[in-house]
Amino acid sequence: MADLKAEDIKATYETKSNDEADKYQKLGWLLIDTYAMGADKFFVLAWVKDGTPPKP
Repeated sequence: MADLKAEDIKATYETKSNDEADKYQKLGWLLIDTYAMGADKFFVLAWVKDGTPPKP
């Protein structure tokens, strides 16, 4: 997981799709957390760069 401060995060995105999380990471998003709720696994990503965060 990424080592960053909360004030560095400009936007977050959460998804249950591993493929979607991979697409966001390829655009520069950082995977900051994963968690499970029941049988579902969630991926939490953060945008830490200036400007509008890109979306696939």
